Amino acid sequence: MKCNVKKQKGIEEFVKAYDPDKVEEDIPIQVEESTFSLLMHNFERILNMYRYLVLSSERKYEIAEMVPEARTPTDINAILLATTKYETHPNYRGSLGFLSEALIRKSYEAGYNGFDLDFPRPPKFINSFYGEEDNPIILNVNEIGSHCLGSSHNVKITCKGNVGSRFAHDASQCRIIIHGNAGDGFADEVCESEITIHGDVDYQSAVEASNSTFTVFGDIGKRFGMLSFGCDYRTPNLRTLDKMRRIIPEENRIIYIHPDGGEEIARDFS
Repeated sequence: MKCNVKKQKGIEEFVKAYDPDKVEEDIPIQVEESTFSLLMHNFERILNMYRYLVLSSERKYEIAEMVPEARTPTDINAILLATTKYETHPNYRGSLGFLSEALIRKSYEAGYNGFDLDFPRPPKFINSFYGEEDNPIILNVNEIGSHCLGSSHNVKITCKGNVGSRFAHDASQCRIIIHGNAGDGFADEVCESEITIHGDVDYQSAVEASNSTFTVFGDIGKRFGMLSFGCDYRTPNLRTLDKMRRIIPEENRIIYIHPDGGEEIARDFS
């Protein structure tokens, strides 16, 4: 007996063809298609519940229930790109962050890693990731908004563009590379982490940071590193070096990176 098996569509094909306003008749619903449609429906729910979710202490669990199953990193990127239909909604960026957080967390817990994400707009409120020491969560993103990566542990993130305010607040044992600028409140209370910023850092950042390494290629704000201790602050920028000497507390070390890559301790721990 010969059996003809119809190959299921991948999630990216459904993204391209998805039209929530179009009613399809007499077409059998496959698992992939129904899962994708459910995700889009639940994203609409997140948009409408946004104000409640921002204040809810149970937000993480409520949103996790809206993600029916773990998706691959490639699927996740396609799903996030499909939300552009809603990008004019006033709650879009925060809702995009909530959905992204739930998708990434469920995918990582199922054994996936290496998330290359091109967010349609900079998302907000992606927080509380807990990677394993021998398997940190790896994120590569184009840009990311405010209040992201807070209270996260064992995460390696590379951002091609800018990051918003309050990024990586209270993060620990993370490796962060930012190719753009960092907003106000960047890396406040971060500990045991390695942070590289190729652009500028806003007014007040790295406040109360501890036992971490900061490499800054651009400029820093007037209250950068306030109340921090046990940190290495590195820069190849002479203007930034001068600022660091004046504003970084003496409980930290300042290192100048010479044009040839050599390093010189400009000020040691006191």
